[in-house]
Amino acid sequence: MNAIRDTPPEQSTNIRIATAVGEVGFLSSVAVVTDIVILTAIGRVSVPAVTEFCWFAGIALAVDFVLHFSYFLAVLSVDVRRLELQDFLEKENLSTSDSRWDRRTASPKGSLKGLVKGTPVSTRIAGSAIVRTYSLIRF
Repeated sequence: MNAIRDTPPEQSTNIRIATAVGEVGFLSSVAVVTDIVILTAIGRVSVPAVTEFCWFAGIALAVDFVLHFSYFLAVLSVDVRRLELQDFLEKENLSTSDSRWDRRTASPKGSLKGLVKGTPVSTRIAGSAIVRTYSLIRF
């Protein structure tokens, strides 16, 4: 998301997302593969409970990686296009004639701009939540 924010807004949405994925996609892939290799190595030499946890964590990382590069990018593309439309309407002064647009622009909490400003966001949080939930239920 930070990489998309750093791309020029004059470019099309597809180019902006492709550029951002080109910048961070390889490092993300390497991180996931490295984590899965480490979990596999730990799982082979540990007790059965740790092995089971390593298998679950590895599968969760793989699923998170696939969802990150499919579903998340599709939703992000829609949100970026929505923000572009909102900016266009604001420039054309169309947003002042419709009160629904005023309420949306008055609160940046629900927008991508409000989310991205200042803090990096990661889908690994969801992975951590899955692992913790599984650990609490299982053990």
